Amino acid sequence: MIDSRFADPTRRSKRTRAGENRASNYDGGAEPIGTDLNLLYIFYELGLRVIGLTHARSNAAGSGGVFAPTGSSPKGLTAFGCELVRECERVGVILDLAHINPAGFDDIWKTPPDR
Repeated sequence: MIDSRFADPTRRSKRTRAGENRASNYDGGAEPIGTDLNLLYIFYELGLRVIGLTHARSNAAGSGGVFAPTGSSPKGLTAFGCELVRECERVGVILDLAHINPAGFDDIWKTPPDR
């Protein structure tokens, strides 16, 4: 689900008052960010508070979890995926790990915070 407010950043939801926090989630993974962390900051300013790194396919952040007899890829997060994890932690975006593969989950635990 992409929050419909992202379609037109000049339009504010009638249910949202100025300064009110809202959670938004990309259910399909971090594809809208590509490899541009500046987009993470823009989406954060527009209300993004939860992001899924991957879904059932690979993207710039890493390999997704595949529910098939062949299993998921043995590859985890990419270098960009590790950067994205650190930046999400720094700005306060919650990581949705529902569709990350086991290797990516392990990589998240191994990614040191950027402090």
